[in-house]
Formats: sequence, C-alpha cells, structure tokens
Amino acid sequence: MEQVANIINPMTSTVFWSVIVFVIMVVVVWRVALRPVNNIMVRRKKETENKVMVAQKQKEEAQKILDQQKKALEAAWEKTRRMIEEAKQEAETIRGQIIEDAHKKSRELVENARLEAAREKEKTLKEVRDRIADISVDIAQKMLSKHISLQEHQQLIEESLKEMEEV
Repeated sequence: MEQVANIINPMTSTVFWSVIVFVIMVVVVWRVALRPVNNIMVRRKKETENKVMVAQKQKEEAQKILDQQKKALEAAWEKTRRMIEEAKQEAETIRGQIIEDAHKKSRELVENARLEAAREKEKTLKEVRDRIADISVDIAQKMLSKHISLQEHQQLIEESLKEMEEV
C-alpha cells in the first residue's frame, strides 16, 4: 500500500516544498514588485486625475475668455455700427447745410448782380442825361450865338441827333 500511496502521491515532500516555495515567491513578488507597481499605478492615476481636472479648469477658463472676447467683439461691432450711423447722419446734415449755404450764396450773388446791374443802368442813364444836357446846352448856345436860318437849324438838329445816337 505504501507503493500505491507513492504512486498516487509521488514525492509528497517535493509538492509540499513546491507549494511553500510558491507561496514564499508570491509574498516576495507581492512585497518587492507588485506593491511598488501598485503604488506607481495609484500615483499615476492620481496625477492623471489631477491633470484632467487642471485641463478641465483650463478649458472652462478658456471658454470664459472666449465668451468674454465674443461679447467684446459684439460690443465693438455695435459701437462701430453706431459710429457709422452717426457719421452718415452727420454727413447728411453737413450735406444739407452745404446745399442750403450754396443756395443762399447763389441768391446773394444773383441779388448783388441785379443791384449792380441796376446801379450801372442808373449810372449809364445819368451819363446819357448829362451828355444830352451838354449837347442841348451846346445847341442852345449855338442857336443863341447865331441867328440861323431854317436850313441851318435843321442841320444843327441832325448833327445833335447823330451825337445822341453815338451816345
């Protein structure tokens, strides 16, 4: 029976020591390799989580900055639109004022030209009257200084009329 037990259980002492050595190896490997590896993995996990949290915060901050810049850009566009509208209104006002000033100036120029023409006309009429008066005085002097005949009288009138036509 011992032989049967040896067949069924060959080298019981070897199996026993193999199990003992295996358990010791597992404990040693656990202590030497797995615990530090586990610690490293835990530390990396924490670092990764921290980096993810930092990245999330940076993303939120970047989104806030982006939103602020969008608002600032919209405000700048609105301000630009208002400035353009104000400039258009101001330009229209200035245009109307320029047109009104031009009409006023042209009316003044026309009125001044009309007054100048009236003055020139009066001046010319006065000169003509003065010249006619001078000619009439000359005729009267000639007529008084000479006793003239009817023919000479007509000739004197014709000469006076020619002088008046020249004037």
